[in-house]
Amino acid sequence: MKERLVVALGVLLAGCTEQMHGIVRSNSGQSLGGAVLTYKTHVWRAATFTVTMPDGEVFQGDASAVYSQNSRTSQGYERNDEGQWEYTTTYSMEPELTETVGSALSDRGNTMDCVFQTDGTGRCNISDGRILYLRF
Repeated sequence: MKERLVVALGVLLAGCTEQMHGIVRSNSGQSLGGAVLTYKTHVWRAATFTVTMPDGEVFQGDASAVYSQNSRTSQGYERNDEGQWEYTTTYSMEPELTETVGSALSDRGNTMDCVFQTDGTGRCNISDGRILYLRF
């Protein structure tokens, strides 16, 4: 699954247009049909997306990647400039993708807030109570 996410992120970073398919459910869990999400990246960490709902409603919005800083520590013996062994501690901060978030507005005035997880799943909450579940 992580390999698919890496490929999807690579596509996002390359500026390509891709599609994901999902299921729309009512707030009571009833299936309302399939939806298509199309996204296109424009610059590092930014993308625009369009969602076409089963009833023809169209949402358009923006998404961006969210990163956290993971601190890493390594300890061990290294040779110093004089060739002597000494015990050292090295600290580093590495960004790690945690999720991608987006918001959109429809041609009918509804809003949509989306979160895409690193496990390849996504969920969009729509202002009228519908929920879009995505997998890529």
